[in-house]
Amino acid sequence: MDSNINTSRLIIFHPFLAGLYPIFALLAININETRLDLVSRVLIVVILTIAVFWLLLFLLVKDVLRAAVISSLTIAFFSIYGHLINMLQSVLPSGNSLSSHFILLPIMLILYTLSLRWIRQNELSRQNHRIIQIFLLVLLLFPSYQIVQASIGRNAFNNQAPAATKPSDNFELLNGSNLPDIYVFVLDEYPRADALLNEFEFDNSEFVSSLEDLGFFVGECSRSNYDSTIMSLNALFNMNYIEDIVPEADLENGERSFLAEPLYDNTVRRTLEEIGYTSIAFQTSFYFTEFTDTTYYLEPNSTGTTYFEEAIGENAISRFIIGLSLNEFEWLVANTTGLRLLTDIAANLVEGQAVDTIYLDRLRKYNRILFQFDQVVEIPRSYESPKFVFTHILLPHEPFVFAPDGSFIVVREDYKKKEPERIQLFLDQVGYVNGRLLPTLETMIQNSASPPVIMLMADTGPNSPTENSIRNEILNAYYVPDDLMDDLYPEISPVNSFRLLFSNLFDLDYPLVEDKAYRTTVENPILPMPAENYPTVCVPNE
Repeated sequence: MDSNINTSRLIIFHPFLAGLYPIFALLAININETRLDLVSRVLIVVILTIAVFWLLLFLLVKDVLRAAVISSLTIAFFSIYGHLINMLQSVLPSGNSLSSHFILLPIMLILYTLSLRWIRQNELSRQNHRIIQIFLLVLLLFPSYQIVQASIGRNAFNNQAPAATKPSDNFELLNGSNLPDIYVFVLDEYPRADALLNEFEFDNSEFVSSLEDLGFFVGECSRSNYDSTIMSLNALFNMNYIEDIVPEADLENGERSFLAEPLYDNTVRRTLEEIGYTSIAFQTSFYFTEFTDTTYYLEPNSTGTTYFEEAIGENAISRFIIGLSLNEFEWLVANTTGLRLLTDIAANLVEGQAVDTIYLDRLRKYNRILFQFDQVVEIPRSYESPKFVFTHILLPHEPFVFAPDGSFIVVREDYKKKEPERIQLFLDQVGYVNGRLLPTLETMIQNSASPPVIMLMADTGPNSPTENSIRNEILNAYYVPDDLMDDLYPEISPVNSFRLLFSNLFDLDYPLVEDKAYRTTVENPILPMPAENYPTVCVPNE
């Protein structure tokens, strides 16, 4: 054929563009929640799969151009299938997730067959292939620009970020003791006691009293410095407010992606590692709180420990699919492409459950949190000291996965639940955290060779069931040496947590700054407004 004779005049690569575009588009949409290194395996698999598929088609049809068109067509149908399923399931009554496939799959197969027939009956010219390639290249430019812009934003702070403050040459602990292990527990959306009582009618005084009995100071009037996780944790770990952490220009573009890098390479961690601390972090599913380059990075699949058995029964296929070592972005790709059919089939094989990808997401969260609790209690005796340990536990934040007794539950459409039911589910998560935390903290303290430092706090408060806002009202508790305990105060906020610790425990100069709380709006997502615009009353107990 003429297309085979003149192929050398045209470099064909549009099947690869067709395969790469959905990945880049998905990454661009989720760039604020995804680490770039999570995408590498997907890209390798996509490129190799396209190459093999295209080669097999060429061997079958004996025409490289026709094989290229069929490859691109197949990739297009495969790439949009999961998105169409999501759209269909959003309008269908809730129920077995396979019902949407029974509707969509025959339609897609008919359209695909008709398209193949048209390709077989008509031959595209080389000029048509050039047009396809130019169109896909232009299409690819849009997500590529977003990704590059976000990457530049994440690294922009490098030229302005302050270097980690190093200890003096004659560094020693001010109290003359050994370097203490430092643990930071961040609970997601855990409110302080008065907010729980006033907004949820939940008396948390027993839990607070138990913390105090263990030796914790509880900041009764603590507020987070910001009302979003990435901003609040930047204040904690960089000991500063956002305008002092990143270039001023980035504050005006309304994007938060540039805040990930200063959080990942934060001042607290760099300072402690400079002193000689071993760093330990956990998988969290939030890319900006996953410190993967710590000395030890702990994730469920790395230990062979799983908690799926009770939840999924004995079905071997479900165990295999659910237990695959896929990262969050890879699962996202699976759920938005033709692989969605396989994941839904596997999910529906779970005994006694008509489940879907929501079930898989909830199960991974349940697995991850149990792993965090089970592993952190072993750290005092299992890793060398001094050590800095950070774990971000996504409780009591939705989605709700824990029954009060700790068993696994699946709640679909959490945000659409009637308010009383949703509040009870939220309080069940609080109850589970309380019951799991207290023995965990007690055991960690007992198993430590010398008294550790433990910070237990929330990143933000939750949304309130009333019109009052409690997004800044957080649990904030400290287990510290006695001489530091006297310097703590009821209104202490995260921005001063390590300032106080470094100034009192180490030979470092970090004066306290004003404890300020800010809130953001949809219209103003990065330039915050003072929380004083939404005053709350807190009277510390005497």
